[in-house]
Amino acid sequence: MNCAAPGNCPGCPLAANEQACLNAWADKRFGQRQTLASLAARVTREAALMTEFALRGDTDLLLDELTFSIVLAYRIADACGVDLWQQVAAKVAELQCSTDLGDRF
Repeated sequence: MNCAAPGNCPGCPLAANEQACLNAWADKRFGQRQTLASLAARVTREAALMTEFALRGDTDLLLDELTFSIVLAYRIADACGVDLWQQVAAKVAELQCSTDLGDRF
């Protein structure tokens, strides 16, 4: 996979305006986003729930929490003024050349 230009990468799952649309919806549905620290803390809580549901084998609830975590990731990226998909593509490109991933994956 060579995704040096994320917006031009065939098969990229995210349209260029999806982050803006998702954040507009989330602002309308949940109110203006909170601080970066509170959003990050919420991701931590969602991760704990994902672990709990994974241990129980409840994939429906696990996927529900995963989806919410992705929404939170979009909100954090938006608050930082970056495009999440570009961040992901850059990280994938970086990891393609890395031989030391440790326990991250």
